[in-house]
Amino acid sequence: DELLNLLLGQGGQPGQFGQPTQHAQLTGPNANATDAGGAAATADAPHPFKEEDVNSIIKGDGPQNEDHASGLRVVSFYKLAKNYAEANDVDLALVLAIIHEESRGIASEVNADTYFGLMQLDWKTAKWLGIDVTEATKDILLDAETSIKGGSSYLRKIKEDFKIIDEQLMIAAYNVGPGKINSKIRELALKMNPPIKIKEMPADVMDFMKNLNSDEYNNLVDKIISEVRGARNYLNKIEPRRKEYQQLLDGLR
Repeated sequence: DELLNLLLGQGGQPGQFGQPTQHAQLTGPNANATDAGGAAATADAPHPFKEEDVNSIIKGDGPQNEDHASGLRVVSFYKLAKNYAEANDVDLALVLAIIHEESRGIASEVNADTYFGLMQLDWKTAKWLGIDVTEATKDILLDAETSIKGGSSYLRKIKEDFKIIDEQLMIAAYNVGPGKINSKIRELALKMNPPIKIKEMPADVMDFMKNLNSDEYNNLVDKIISEVRGARNYLNKIEPRRKEYQQLLDGLR
């Protein structure tokens, strides 16, 4: 049962940032639209941003932050990101930041033949999210709209189904899996004085978190981020990028 695996911190999850990647052949409705490097379509353009604003606000890639191609690719999916962020009540700047850090805005990005597309979904998680996909048809996750729809929905489900309401933990959970976050909370609760045993259901974890005072809460969140492998590294990449995209979005107002 895929939900049980996710609850227990097992099974696939998106966001394995930093692993070797490759660019696969794009499939789906945008299959004929590629950029000069063979990367995935920017068919969602035009977008409302000026190129000079993107280049000045969104920190570039490369040793000297000189490569601004990623930011320009990401904003080309602005309309799709905005639609699905609003539909799932998640922060648009966060969605754009995740797209940037997960795939550099390349919809044909594939990681170890497991994680696919702009928001790096694996097929099992995508299927759990309601996407009609199997292992044999996982290339459909290279479609930009499918990926953004699935990734935005996953952020919502981390909050609603797994009851991870702390924003830092929600972002970390996108990368490491919500089950691992909730398992770590239960583990750390047993180390408190006196020890607290939390039941398996996510709602019980949420109730435990809500009953902590502010110092206990902040200390616990910091421990979780420190002890769950990859969590702090991911947050350190996403949060600055999110601020950049928020600054870019603020310029539209």
